[in-house]
Amino acid sequence: AQAQQASGMAPTSMMIEAIEVPDPAGFDVDRTRTVAPPTVPSPAPPAGPRAGPPAGPPSVAAPVGAPAPSPVPLTASVAPAPAHRPDPTGAAPAGQADSVVAGEPARALPYLAGVGAVLVVLAAVAGFVLFGGDDDADEVAVAGGPEVAEEEADQPATTDATPTTEAVATTEVPATEPAAPPVDGPLTVGALLPETGSLASLAEVMFAAAELAVDDINAAGGVLGADVELVTGDSKDLDEEQVRAETERLIQASVDVIVGPLTTFDSRVMLEDPNAAELAIISPTATSSDLTTIDPDGRFFRTSPSEVTMGHVTAQVLIDSGIDRLAVIHIDDAYGRNLSENLRFRYAQMGGVVVVDQSYDAFGDVAPVTAELIEAGPDGIVIIGFEETSDILGLLREAGITPGPDGIPVFGVDANQLLFGDPAVLDGYRAIGSRIDYRPLGPFTDRLAALGFERFEWSPETYDATVIAALAAEVSGVTDGPELSAAIAGVTRDGEKCFDFAECKRMIAEGEDIDYDGLAGPYELTDDGDPRVASYLLVTYDGGESPNPELNQYVFSR
Repeated sequence: AQAQQASGMAPTSMMIEAIEVPDPAGFDVDRTRTVAPPTVPSPAPPAGPRAGPPAGPPSVAAPVGAPAPSPVPLTASVAPAPAHRPDPTGAAPAGQADSVVAGEPARALPYLAGVGAVLVVLAAVAGFVLFGGDDDADEVAVAGGPEVAEEEADQPATTDATPTTEAVATTEVPATEPAAPPVDGPLTVGALLPETGSLASLAEVMFAAAELAVDDINAAGGVLGADVELVTGDSKDLDEEQVRAETERLIQASVDVIVGPLTTFDSRVMLEDPNAAELAIISPTATSSDLTTIDPDGRFFRTSPSEVTMGHVTAQVLIDSGIDRLAVIHIDDAYGRNLSENLRFRYAQMGGVVVVDQSYDAFGDVAPVTAELIEAGPDGIVIIGFEETSDILGLLREAGITPGPDGIPVFGVDANQLLFGDPAVLDGYRAIGSRIDYRPLGPFTDRLAALGFERFEWSPETYDATVIAALAAEVSGVTDGPELSAAIAGVTRDGEKCFDFAECKRMIAEGEDIDYDGLAGPYELTDDGDPRVASYLLVTYDGGESPNPELNQYVFSR
C-alpha cells in the first residue's frame, strides 16, 4: 500500500483471514483480485558475450524419483496473497495490490512472461524440472477473480516499516577500511549450467543473472574484502560424464560453491561425486522431492521449491473449486508418478476422493485413458503430462467431456501449463505452475533486456542463489567448506529483512541477523535446503491460442 501511495495510486483494499480447519475437507478460499498483463519492455540491442536471447522456448528435463510423501499436518490456514518484496526503486507495479500475512513480506507474485510461449518437451528427455515446495507447505492462498473481500482477521495486517532501497546495481555501502582477503582465498562461484546442447537456450539468461549478481556483489566491496570470482561450467544434455568432468574442472579452478545445476539428474550426479564433497550447491531449478533427503551433509540448497508443494497446491485449488471426486491422468514416468502421488496424498488428506488414477504412455495410444474415467463420473480431472495433453483434451471432448464451468473442470499441472493446439479444444482448460511476477523486478529485468533477453525464467532465482552464497560467506567468515554450507539457510530466514547484497552486507557489519528476500524470495530455507514459501500461477484458456492473462489467479503456499 505504501508503494502504491508513493506512485500516486489509490491503495488496494486489503483482506486478511486465517481459518483453522480441524476437518481437512472444510477449506475455503479468498479471491481478491485479477491482475492485468503488464507491458513488457522492449529489449535493447544485444551486448556482451552472453548478449543473445534464448533461442526458442525452454524445455527442461530431469529423471526424478518417487519417494512416499511425508505426512502433512491437517491444520491449515487460508489467507490472501502475501505482499511482495518492495521494488528496489520504491515504485509499485501498475495494477498490483499488496497484502501481508502475519506481517511478513512474501515472494513476488508469479506472472506468465511471454504468454504465447510454450514449454516444449524433447522426446529424448524423460522428465521435467518441477516447481513446488517443501513438505511443510500446508498454507495456501489464492488471489484473483471477480470478488473482492473486505474483512480483516485479528492478526497484524501490515509491517511498521517497509524497507526502501535503491536499485541493486546502485546501492552504496558506507566506506570502510579494506579488509584483508580471507585466508582460504576469495569466494569463487561456479555456474554449472548447459552452455551447449538442447537446454542451452534456457540457461543463457541464468548465466547472465549470475554475472549481474557477481557485478553487484563486487560493486558493494566484494566478500570478506575480496572480489568474488565467477567460473562457468557446461552441464550439457543430462550427460553424467559431462557433469562429472565439468565438476572436476571447476574444482581445479578452486570453486567454492556451485550455482546450479539445472536439473535433478545433474544435481544427483554432483551429490554422488566424492570429489565434490566439499562444494556447497544451490540449484535455481532442480525441484524433485527426493533431493530434500538425498544430501545428509547439508550442502544442497535450492531457490526453486520442491514438487511436493506443487501437488499440495494443486490439491488445494481442486478442493476450493468444489471438486470432491477426482480423476487423475498422469504420464507413466518418474515425473508423472511422483507428482501424482503427492497430489493424491494431499487431496485425500483434505477430504477428497480419487476415483481414477490412470497412467498413460506418452508415445503410445492415449485413447484408453478416457474409458475408465468416463465410467467413474468424477467432478474434475487432472492431467499430469506434457504437450500430449492437447491430444487428451481432444479425446475427452469426443467422449462428451467438455472442460470449463459448463462441463467438467479439467486442470493441468506444471509442465502442461502452456499448450499449443486448437483453441476450441483448449477452451475451458486451466493449469497451474510455479511462476514469478517480473513486474516488481523492473530494475533487474531492464538490465537483462539491455543484454538482449526477452524471457527471464529462473534468472531471479539464479541471481539470488549467487547472492545467498556471498552472504553466507560474509556471515560465516569463510569462503568454502562445511562452515559456508552451514550458513546458507540462515541468511534467508528469521532475521531482519534485507533485499540486496549491499544492504544485507551493511547489516551484517552492524551485527544484525539478516533475512535475505532478494528478487524472488522470501525463501525461508529449511534445514533441508528447501524454500518454505512458493508462489504459483493458475491460468485459464477461454477460446484463445494462449491463456487469458486477465483471468490469471495467484496461488501462494507456505
